[in-house]
Amino acid sequence: MKKINVILAGWGGYGQFYADVLIRNPHGLEYSFRAVIDPFLREEDKVALDGLNIPYFDDLDAFYAEGTAELVIISAPIHLHRPMCETATRNGSTVLCEKPAAARLCELLEMREYETRYKKNIFIGFQWSFADPILELKRDLLRGVYGRALSGKAIVLWNRDVSYYNRSTGWAGKRKSKDGAYVYDSVASNATAHYLNNLLFLLGDGMDASAEVAEIQADCRRANPIETFDTCVLNIQTAKGQELLFIASHAADRNIDPIFEIVCEKAVIACDFSRDSGLLTARLPDGSSKQYGALNTPEQEQKKIVNTINWLGSAPGVEKPVSTVMTTRPFAGVIDYIFEAIEFKTFDREVIFDRADNRYYVPRLSDTLMDYYNSCECREIIHGL
Repeated sequence: MKKINVILAGWGGYGQFYADVLIRNPHGLEYSFRAVIDPFLREEDKVALDGLNIPYFDDLDAFYAEGTAELVIISAPIHLHRPMCETATRNGSTVLCEKPAAARLCELLEMREYETRYKKNIFIGFQWSFADPILELKRDLLRGVYGRALSGKAIVLWNRDVSYYNRSTGWAGKRKSKDGAYVYDSVASNATAHYLNNLLFLLGDGMDASAEVAEIQADCRRANPIETFDTCVLNIQTAKGQELLFIASHAADRNIDPIFEIVCEKAVIACDFSRDSGLLTARLPDGSSKQYGALNTPEQEQKKIVNTINWLGSAPGVEKPVSTVMTTRPFAGVIDYIFEAIEFKTFDREVIFDRADNRYYVPRLSDTLMDYYNSCECREIIHGL
């Protein structure tokens, strides 16, 4: 296995997840952490990087003027993903870009053009599409072990306080950044995007494909004083007629960790992050079951780093990651449609601001959404929260 050079673009926020893994190297991977790209490093960050002998640059061009890298990991604000991918691939680097890949579908398609033009891969960091339990399940679904997949649903309710929307350079909860670049930031496109993408990914026709979308109906609302939405109920029909339900909120009064379910002709596949570290299980009508493993573990979250570095380093037995630009195209299409076609509304029921916790929430919203999730057979549309 060859040793590769890795750089990290984006030190703050979720970039700290990547930084921690790259610095500690808990899996004993063959790489050199060559540089950090971030124009907004604090003095204490620079001191820490100096202590680790890791140089830092304001932008990718400055780095490439001095060095090369086989892999660029991008964990920067959404509107910077596409231009950073262009710079990285043009300079001969493979990219692992944090989700979402880009704000708009047209930008995602431009990223596909970069792959073709510069002959470099861009992988998208939807971590469940790298996780062993999900990949094993998808192989079984493609082999028809459980018959045809009929429907799927997912819910995640994570309240976010005011500081969440005031972080970084002011793009959170916005359609565009301060300089006019599209961001399309929302509860569905950012923090809970993994769980929407996962429904589409599992129902795709190939390991590197997601289900094509035929119809979308959506109710998108906000309790926080933002431009976009912090709560959504999405009903999606795939091109094969499968019904998908996705529910997410940053304004719920009570947090509910991710839960999802796929109903097939011969089994029900379910996962609940609040139980057994998110054990993914298929249950059959005869009472038997197959356990695929726990999803909610550091090991599985880190797989996107491990698999990408091992594949680039030609580690034996490592397959090419399947979370590609085009794998995530259906997800990008859903987000693009929502932002172009759906009106975002303010809640027409009571909203409370909790000064002690510095957060907005809607009383009883968690129960309302959870009751709907439990009762819905993915064949009806909710018209108002």
